[in-house]
Amino acid sequence: MIEMHLMPSKETDRKLRWATYVEEDETEFKLYIPKWRVPRPWPAVIRVSVREASGPLPPARPLRDLRAPIRVRVKRVAEMVHSVRFAPHGNPETWEIGEPYIPYSLLPSEDAAEVDITVEWDFASKDSRGWGGHGGDLEDADGGPKERPAVEWLGVAGQGVRRGALEDGIEITGNEAVA
Repeated sequence: MIEMHLMPSKETDRKLRWATYVEEDETEFKLYIPKWRVPRPWPAVIRVSVREASGPLPPARPLRDLRAPIRVRVKRVAEMVHSVRFAPHGNPETWEIGEPYIPYSLLPSEDAAEVDITVEWDFASKDSRGWGGHGGDLEDADGGPKERPAVEWLGVAGQGVRRGALEDGIEITGNEAVA
């Protein structure tokens, strides 16, 4: 699993972005999730696993609990210099995640045609400034929009995720891998 932090400065009209730096590929892994699919208050941290696709496609299900993990299968769309672009199956209006650009070192195999992505919400975590999630746009004392600086990565800034960190269900937590 990879821990990714909410980047409120990168919020779009319809989506929120979480990101982490992947040192092996010298790039960021960014994941956009539609706002309608994110529980409130918005978690500052999510945990993401990228695994070899197995079994049938996850069934489409009516969404009753936004706190439930996202489980989606994505198909390979295009190869980039540092990553591979994937797209979820089905109608784009109902996608639970955007089209992720997954760095090569995070793929279960370099030629993976499909991968399964799981997103789990970390409601207890705080970012590097001690903030938890938030429920939307921030306001200053006068009610005007307030910019919140980008959140640092867990652990030492810039160390990022290392090759092999996803093998055998190892979870990345800051600078250490926990089995």
